[in-house]
Amino acid sequence: MTYVDGFVAAVPKANKEKYIAHAKAAAVLFKQWGATRVTENWGDDVSKGELNDF
Repeated sequence: MTYVDGFVAAVPKANKEKYIAHAKAAAVLFKQWGATRVTENWGDDVSKGELNDF
């Protein structure tokens, strides 16, 4: 069976490096637990709105 998990986290720009370090450590664990691929994205051009920002 194929499945996809997705997560969205509101991370202040000031904490970007901390988040990247955390994401790298988490990716190692996810792969140990069976993930075949881990992908991270950073939205740096997200306009303010009612449905598209935090």
